[in-house]
Amino acid sequence: MNNMSKSFVSALAFFALLCSGPPMLAQEQPKTVTPCDLAKNPKSYNGETVRVRGALSVEFEDFTFERRQGKVFVVMQFSEPYRQLYEEVIQPVTLEFGLNAYHVGEVFGPGVILHDIEQGIVEAEVVIAEITPENQNVFYELGYSHALNKPTILLADRTKKLPFDVSGYRVLFYDNTIAGKKQIEDGLRKHLEAILHE
Repeated sequence: MNNMSKSFVSALAFFALLCSGPPMLAQEQPKTVTPCDLAKNPKSYNGETVRVRGALSVEFEDFTFERRQGKVFVVMQFSEPYRQLYEEVIQPVTLEFGLNAYHVGEVFGPGVILHDIEQGIVEAEVVIAEITPENQNVFYELGYSHALNKPTILLADRTKKLPFDVSGYRVLFYDNTIAGKKQIEDGLRKHLEAILHE
């Protein structure tokens, strides 16, 4: 079950606590489905009254399901050549999966930047971290992602020796060449496929 499905099932359990009403008459009994059925194919129940069975019981009437584009929070140093990697590889590949990749520099409005970073990581389905330069901010954000058990994809230039603390993690190494672009695109697709279909 992917993260969206888990979140959806959690939301269903929450609604169960809020939505307790009188029992329905026999002729009004709605279709009974499991949370997994509803999460797998929610559009098939649009406008229909359904009862969700599990640990708790939930009833919905006349609901509409709208899938929001998932978020990928990108943690990296935003100077060249990393900005090019973000714009030409990370953003297009994540869009193929219906995900919106963004970084904290693209968040506007008043507030504290650290709060925007924390919120971005919490709300993300996936975090992508480019760890080639030893940037303390990047490693802080990576550590926060790991503390939250966020699915995290690490990227690094093949010529870089990684710090000890991250050397044990699976890293998608790339060559900063024309051929390397295709390699990192393919590798990123494989990692996203694995994360989104676990």
